[in-house]
Amino acid sequence: MERRISYADIAVAAGVDKSTVSLALSGHPRIPETTRARIREVAKRLGYAPDPALASLAAQRWQGRRDHKGLVLAFVCDDIRAAEPELKAYLAGVRRQAKLLGYGVEVFSLADYPSVAALLRVVEQRGLRGMVIGQSRRDLPAELLAAGEPPRVHCGFLRDVACDTVRPDLAAAVSLAWRRLGGGGRRVVIGLEVERGLHSDHAILGAARALAEAEGRAGPRLVVGWLDRDEEEWLARLAKAAERADALVVLNGKQRERVRRAKVWPAGAVVAPLHLLAGEKAPGVDLRLEEVGRVAVNLLELKMRRVPLATAAFRQTLEVEPRWAEAAG
Repeated sequence: MERRISYADIAVAAGVDKSTVSLALSGHPRIPETTRARIREVAKRLGYAPDPALASLAAQRWQGRRDHKGLVLAFVCDDIRAAEPELKAYLAGVRRQAKLLGYGVEVFSLADYPSVAALLRVVEQRGLRGMVIGQSRRDLPAELLAAGEPPRVHCGFLRDVACDTVRPDLAAAVSLAWRRLGGGGRRVVIGLEVERGLHSDHAILGAARALAEAEGRAGPRLVVGWLDRDEEEWLARLAKAAERADALVVLNGKQRERVRRAKVWPAGAVVAPLHLLAGEKAPGVDLRLEEVGRVAVNLLELKMRRVPLATAAFRQTLEVEPRWAEAAG
């Protein structure tokens, strides 16, 4: 891949700072016309070729405008009409960061197109600058995730995909729950009822198992069940574990409610999910899904600017650190 001439290259050749190059090439009045002309001449001699859309975006930022003037990103998902709360949280974060950076966002549902190729043709015809691909419970088509134009970033945690990805740090979520609940000699049970086909469930299970083994007898007890098997067996094992425990960590709010309804855990004991959704009034881990969407837009902009580490030959996975919430929402 031929390397693009950067502001840094021009700055070295012209003997000025990189910020001066940026201001000069965007026509900022702070830079004298003689300096602007010299820098433009150096840029031309080096073969600098600006991205017209990104140059327009830079000009908008200097002028303090927030309208995107055709600079639009695509948010692609299975079907936005049937979107789960997690996907909507990612989309909210994508929209917030895109607006901050001067981009618009258009939402595309795969369900509305006969093929991925048809969707990509529409994205190309509309001149959209980049794609954020939302999480899916199904295996996403390989051609959607392939490196190419426009640049694309996957945003989510339900599947492990061959694409630049931004997702919550699930191992950190397990560790955070243990740190918050396991202090002062408190006995913690991590009770996971997991789906066999979900990468995120297996990532959490692996983190919980590693934590329990590392901490030894002082660490949490791990009780694992599978969603495609008898739920009553899992609940019975939790009830037995509750006899000598002070807190229970489960996957999400749905599992928390099942445990409450089944009355297998003491009424006053803490039952904390590893994944709280907005509005859930319970202690637990906030995976900061909107922040994941915002970071995805930042990574996508790096790829659109052809930053060296954001090339097709380098796959990146960025993880957003979770936080503890006493009462989310």
